[in-house]
Amino acid sequence: MLISLDWLKQYVDIKEDIKELDNALTMIGQEVEAIDIQGKGLDNVVIGHIVEYGKHPNSDKLTLVKVNIGEEEPLQIVCGAPNHKLGDKVVVAKIGAVLPGDFKIKKSKIRDVESFGMLCSQVELGIGEDKDGIIILPEDAPIGEEYRTYAGMDDVIFELEITPNRPDCLSHIGIAREIAAYYGRKVKYPSVTYTEAIDPTTKVAKVNIDDKDRCKRYMGRVIRNVTVGESPEWLKKRIRAMGLKPINNVVDITNFVMFEYNQPMHAFDLDKVANGSIVVREAKMGEKITTLDGVERELTNGELVIADDEKAIAIAGIIGGIGTEITSETKNIFLEVAYFTPENIRKTGRRLGISTDSSYRNERGIDIEGIPDASERAMALIAEIANGEILDGAIDKYIEKPQKYEIPLSLEKLNKFIGKELSPDVVGKILSNLGLGIRTLSQDTLVVIPPTYRGDLT
Repeated sequence: MLISLDWLKQYVDIKEDIKELDNALTMIGQEVEAIDIQGKGLDNVVIGHIVEYGKHPNSDKLTLVKVNIGEEEPLQIVCGAPNHKLGDKVVVAKIGAVLPGDFKIKKSKIRDVESFGMLCSQVELGIGEDKDGIIILPEDAPIGEEYRTYAGMDDVIFELEITPNRPDCLSHIGIAREIAAYYGRKVKYPSVTYTEAIDPTTKVAKVNIDDKDRCKRYMGRVIRNVTVGESPEWLKKRIRAMGLKPINNVVDITNFVMFEYNQPMHAFDLDKVANGSIVVREAKMGEKITTLDGVERELTNGELVIADDEKAIAIAGIIGGIGTEITSETKNIFLEVAYFTPENIRKTGRRLGISTDSSYRNERGIDIEGIPDASERAMALIAEIANGEILDGAIDKYIEKPQKYEIPLSLEKLNKFIGKELSPDVVGKILSNLGLGIRTLSQDTLVVIPPTYRGDLT
């Protein structure tokens, strides 16, 4: 699981350095496998503006430019790339920069002409594979700003080994809860606001769960008149931090909320769903579906599918079908947020040889009670970013609620077990900070009530 420090700070105040945070994550039971300090090799790399451009006096293949980097005088730089011109915004490695591969930028003479820096390509910065030309930035790129800040490469990414019994930690909010408990701080949950149209969701969509053993809850919402397009930079940055490539604003939002709440979800193009009808059912023998990865799959083992009145449109909890994918032409969306039994997801994924971020989470178990929060968060973002209009009310088929546990905890046994004397108040505070309900049963015994996202506590 990748966790972005910049993203994590949206939910909990963190002022500790990387080393201390590494220790804290280890102490709360989340092993840190790797830490990627992004942009660590980009000191003294800034945005510049070519204000003078000409040919090198002693070479037909080199250019001689002057670049404004926000200092008193522009830098004179000799460049061998063919793709720049007067007025371009470029990436400049100043004298003193040490680029990947221990390449040090020094004052130099190239064909008897002094050069005071370098215009950089993706390969030279270690951020891509394009080596044929220097990076050309948009016209509004701010002169003199550090390139890593501009490009969103000033983040720290922690790679965590999350144990199978803690699926709640497969999200930024899940880790924020643990960090907040460790330091005794508050979790800052996202604020969600949106308005609904007068037209009800049930006017254009309906949901039936035929297989009630493998789907315990299915919530659907409709957002119409959306504008599908490129995501804003902040959203693309979040998606890239998770190792994914941004696709479009709607798909990126569903991925964003999944990494935020640990709640997989799927958006269907509602106009491609026959009769607006969603059916959760067992696949028919030999039924075929072409999934979003472009592979046609034949279903022969009664896999759980999402279907309309005519065909399967998704393999439940694992991957959607290409026939109802969100494209630039999409106008109306059906948003699915559901709970599928982990055993079914695990078996189906292995049988079909499919592993996705959604299946990874669904097969470990998600918080069935957290479905409305994740749905509302996604809807609000789609309305804001894609200008969607949310129809009134949710379709919420809730088949089976989870068992709620009340666990007696003997303070005497607890203190013997940990080898330290803790007072009932201290124990209660620690458990409350972890989001657990507490009730006093006797002088020596507390009753602990786990929240539904802590399925490991029984």
